[in-house]
Amino acid sequence: MILAALLLFQVGFATGVAPDTVTVGDPFRVVLRVSAPPGARVEFPPTLLRNDSIGALQAAPQLRADSAGGHLAAYHLVAWVTGGHTAPAIPVTVLLPGGIPQQYQVQPPLPFVRSVLPADTAGLRPRGPQDVWGTDRAATLPSLLLGLAALLLLALLAWWLWRRRRGALAPAADPRGWALAALTELRPEHTEAFYVQLSAILREFLAARNMEWGLDLSSAELLDRLAASATPPPQITALRGVLGAADRVKFARSRPGAEEAQGALSLARDWVQGFGRSDQVKAA
Repeated sequence: MILAALLLFQVGFATGVAPDTVTVGDPFRVVLRVSAPPGARVEFPPTLLRNDSIGALQAAPQLRADSAGGHLAAYHLVAWVTGGHTAPAIPVTVLLPGGIPQQYQVQPPLPFVRSVLPADTAGLRPRGPQDVWGTDRAATLPSLLLGLAALLLLALLAWWLWRRRRGALAPAADPRGWALAALTELRPEHTEAFYVQLSAILREFLAARNMEWGLDLSSAELLDRLAASATPPPQITALRGVLGAADRVKFARSRPGAEEAQGALSLARDWVQGFGRSDQVKAA
């Protein structure tokens, strides 16, 4: 017992931190040193501390012995909150030779944590509290609801008009009848809008007949697909003339006269009448 008591007096502790001042997010290291008689065993805690202010960078400390026989434990940490911090006491267990384990409470140091933000030297002051929606604004609530209802009605009206116009422009169950009716409403004026509508009617007529002749195709691509589908050459030639005239108006700023527009309209009407009909194919 006397020997064990004498050995206890040979147990000493030392702590250190490097660096002693860090900024937010910087790592630092806390070192614990325990000096004990030869043959003693020292058990350090697996973590030093972990909270919202200080976090561990490693799951376990680095352990080693120094030249004087001391037991060292290095904890790698990182600081998240500015200011000075006090670490709680942590338990360190020392087992002396032939004795029972003794537990000691050691309080390690922590660095001072500086802010990464510069000092406020501009003399700025925060703005005062802003007005918020409160009970005094309750009187305007009916007006707000009325305005929202009006916006909703306008949106529904615009959607209905769009659907109605879309339905009027879309080919019906009879693409040929729809296309002929749409061509009848056209006015052969030497304007860009006439040729744009003329081209759109013919292309929508074809798209309704076959999905492979879609509206996303260029005029050249559309004519190539018609040729690959065994469409008679005279029909392809007639369509090329109408679409070519429309493309020159849309993309090359061509401005045909009223007589040419009337001819394009007549050619388009005849083409729609004869496209895909077996009797017309035989005649051709």
